[in-house]
Amino acid sequence: MMYGSQVWSARSGDEIASQRKLQPLVVVQNKYIRKVMGAYKRTPVAAVEREAEVPPLDLHVKSQNTQWAESTSTDKVTDDINNALEQVWRAATRKNILARGRRPRPAGPRPKTKMDDIRKESKAIKEKSIIRIGQATGTQRNNATRTMQKRSTSTIIDSHFAQIWQQRWIVEAEKRSNSRARVWHTPWALRPLTLYEGLPRH
Repeated sequence: MMYGSQVWSARSGDEIASQRKLQPLVVVQNKYIRKVMGAYKRTPVAAVEREAEVPPLDLHVKSQNTQWAESTSTDKVTDDINNALEQVWRAATRKNILARGRRPRPAGPRPKTKMDDIRKESKAIKEKSIIRIGQATGTQRNNATRTMQKRSTSTIIDSHFAQIWQQRWIVEAEKRSNSRARVWHTPWALRPLTLYEGLPRH
């Protein structure tokens, strides 16, 4: 369902893929998480995602393309692509002979691509995450047990988006502080899926 999302979802900053692209996928994910978890239709999405350890789709997508951008930054093919882009830019902006007395506008440097912006952001994310992890107490490190995906190419970038997910959860839990449902009053680090480990599957 998310094949190639590292590319088609590429956006810089806090911007993510357009809602027109993501919304149908969000609907499908929510539908099947509820089926797998046996949750009612009226169960808040945040609670189902937390119990199933499935991150919100927008964060998953952003984490994926940021990790992909960071992991391919030193690849030879990336250098080849950048060199080809430079050649195309120079050819397209080459100064022509003056026509009708008008001066051609200076071309300037090649505009950065979205992937260039994301690679720059990934460096900043890694630096901030390293500082955050270094300042965290032992308890805080133990509480950061959830990940965006099981096999991350960069656990540092993964931890950054997992922290954003945790912050979203805290906001939702505070909104429902008067709710009787236990899910809103249990620690973020509690992983309900571990209760099913070792049980027969039939």
